[in-house]
Amino acid sequence: VSEGTVQTVLFLTDLEEYFRVPSIGFMLALAKKVYNKYIHAHAILPLPLRMSTRSEIHAHLESVPLTLFDQARKEVSSVLSCSHLFSY
Repeated sequence: VSEGTVQTVLFLTDLEEYFRVPSIGFMLALAKKVYNKYIHAHAILPLPLRMSTRSEIHAHLESVPLTLFDQARKEVSSVLSCSHLFSY
């Protein structure tokens, strides 16, 4: 399993939590957590995203729309479709 695949799976898992939070306050906190963990220039688990995607997410971070991470999800999903989770 490649490092990029692990990061992608963790990111997608965190996004599932983002969509299930009960209030806008929790959603904002989780959006910032996801941004800092995966998208920020100094993220601990950086994702292979276009700079325009990173900028767009940063620009809308405070308004936390449900579509905030849609483009990032599309970009990293291609990593999963091109990767093999298990090698024999």
